Amino acid sequence: MLRALLFLGLLLAPAAPASAQTFGVEWRRDLDFGDVWAGATATVAPTSGSAAHWHVDARQGDNVLLQFSLPAALTSGPNTVPVGFASDAAGWSRAPAAPSMTRFNPAQGTATRGAPNGLYVWLGGTLSPPLGQAGGTYTATITLIVTAN
Repeated sequence: MLRALLFLGLLLAPAAPASAQTFGVEWRRDLDFGDVWAGATATVAPTSGSAAHWHVDARQGDNVLLQFSLPAALTSGPNTVPVGFASDAAGWSRAPAAPSMTRFNPAQGTATRGAPNGLYVWLGGTLSPPLGQAGGTYTATITLIVTAN
């Protein structure tokens, strides 16, 4: 058995200095695969309570680009386990409820517009430990990059 958790980072990148615009980003939850058995694929949907979650302070009229820096594997000491992100593993919404999200490909990012209460962003993923995978707590870093578009 291995315990898989992705630690999440965030990066706020303002637009060019002439039109500098910054966004507040609040991390709310890590992507947590829980206990995973070697040889068994584990998937967390972006609508799951175990999906990563952020709030982006992008107000009405703000043009926003949401992008991720995604790992290819989680590590535990010298051991690694592959992690993947489907073409619909990320989502955003102007409401805090995940079921209302608009899904997008986290490897490509997406452009959207802010809202009076900001934007909510979620990310799921798939963990694929092979048979014989060593047990341990596996981690990696995901970075959410928010820029003016």
